[in-house]
Amino acid sequence: MLSNMSLNGLLDNLFRQHNQELLCYATQRAGQIADDLVQESFIQLLNHPEPDSIVNHRAYLYKITNNLLNAHYRKLAIIEKYHEDCEELDSLPSRIPGLELALHHEQILRQCLQVLKELPAMQRNVFFLHRIDGLSYPQIAKMLGISKSSVERYFIAAMESCVAASIQNFKNTPSR
Repeated sequence: MLSNMSLNGLLDNLFRQHNQELLCYATQRAGQIADDLVQESFIQLLNHPEPDSIVNHRAYLYKITNNLLNAHYRKLAIIEKYHEDCEELDSLPSRIPGLELALHHEQILRQCLQVLKELPAMQRNVFFLHRIDGLSYPQIAKMLGISKSSVERYFIAAMESCVAASIQNFKNTPSR
């Protein structure tokens, strides 16, 4: 296994020896994206678990570059094949909420977080342990040294506070 120092030296040496010829090879086949493909080839060589075990680094770099070229052309073929369908999809209305709705949801989230900050510590802790950390009621009860029914009561109280804040926000939203 190569040390970082000798790996850097190996890569530097290989880059100096083969970068230009790989660029010429890739440019003939892929034009403007050749630089990116060749750079990715060296990155893949760098990520090889044992680069010193490669017998012919030049051939390996060519193989990687060729594989990347093939992947690039497969991607282009797929894009071309489905381009017409994509144009039709682009004309469909988006299901992504508009900015106004996103801001409204952000406002509700901020309000719920504010409500959670104002809750008694035990309710807040139970809420976060269950909803954020994904712990079950029995796990939380054991962790906090309280009964499972107490955990349930604390969680329900926290949820009710959040729901009440959301309902209040909904009522105060104009044009509903």
